[in-house]
Amino acid sequence: MLVRAGGPPLSPTERTSRRTTQEVEFADDLSTGALGDTPREFRIWPAPDSEIKAELTLAEPADASLELVTPDGNDCPATSKFDGQRGTWKAASSGWHTFRLRLVGGKSTPGYLKLDYEGE
Repeated sequence: MLVRAGGPPLSPTERTSRRTTQEVEFADDLSTGALGDTPREFRIWPAPDSEIKAELTLAEPADASLELVTPDGNDCPATSKFDGQRGTWKAASSGWHTFRLRLVGGKSTPGYLKLDYEGE
């Protein structure tokens, strides 16, 4: 980019948040692997004070555990506790939030996790 001397100063770009839907597929033939009792972790960067909704679909019925950890390593409070299929959290700050998903009871199955949040 060329800027002429004496031209208008460059202004900083503004960060805008956007509604984001992200789906993660878990299957043996993918790098994510099928879901099982080993926790699977992945991160998102939500906007501060935004709601994060999660919906889990499994190929076979199983008990699932899903938690969200804040950038400082604390549990992110659920506004609607994860019931094995759906849950909602509120991100108090921006930064990398880590989801930890696992199946309880030694079962293994493919699945999809759909996340809906305001991304920053």
